[in-house]
Amino acid sequence: MVDLDAQGKSIREINQSLEQFSVQGEEVHLLNPQARHNLAVAIFNPFHLVIEGSVGYFSAGLCDGPDISIRGNAGWAVADNLMSGC
Repeated sequence: MVDLDAQGKSIREINQSLEQFSVQGEEVHLLNPQARHNLAVAIFNPFHLVIEGSVGYFSAGLCDGPDISIRGNAGWAVADNLMSGC
């Protein structure tokens, strides 16, 4: 299991890190998402992601395979265009 702290990182940096961890099949806990938009998008590998906090709109969208849990609130269009996964 990997803890990824989003504090001080851009959305692009966070999503690139998530993509790398997904390729390795790591379980990831994303900390301090700060209700930012477009987190965990366009991931095409099966892995488990737990987002510890609220996310903004379009989070977990355009994905095919990951299992994503959000432990907080989510803005509109969460998991929009999810091809598989949950």
